[in-house]
Amino acid sequence: DPDKLALMGPETVVLESVRTESEGIAPQPLAVFSREGTLVYISGGAPKNSTRPVWVDRRGKVEPTGMPARTYRTFNLSPDGQSLAIIIASPRNDVWLYDFEYRTLTQRTFEADVDNVRWTPEGERIVFGSRRNGRGGMSLPREGTGEPTPFVMGSLSPDSKFVAQMRSNPTTGLDLWVHPVV
Repeated sequence: DPDKLALMGPETVVLESVRTESEGIAPQPLAVFSREGTLVYISGGAPKNSTRPVWVDRRGKVEPTGMPARTYRTFNLSPDGQSLAIIIASPRNDVWLYDFEYRTLTQRTFEADVDNVRWTPEGERIVFGSRRNGRGGMSLPREGTGEPTPFVMGSLSPDSKFVAQMRSNPTTGLDLWVHPVV
């Protein structure tokens, strides 16, 4: 029940061999749901293999997204379900934007060495972690061009006003910090 964020009914395996990214604390499956309940995922395989993301409906019907074969990494579906922010190894991990209506794939960063990507809740910006020049979190507008701007990475509040992040402290260990988004 998406309105109550509650699980309903028995568990059912719908996909096997869904690819995961092994970076970070725990492996993350490369699969996301649209608001209507359609699932898009990248099939299993080594991260260096070329793959093609596909849509899977609730009945298990697989439909191509129209995306070309590439070395896809983590991704995130826009809140309106119209675009996919996705990392492609090209040769470094960069942010690309796929528009489902026009079936266009547009590179948004160049040699950014990105490690994750997601949308702000309103879908106006794409935020990502970048190891390029040690800059950390970065942000891009959904539309347009230009250089990424600094952004504190972490879990964004539903109103996009605060971000929570984990920080390592030699005295206290792993701490949770909350920052206002400027």
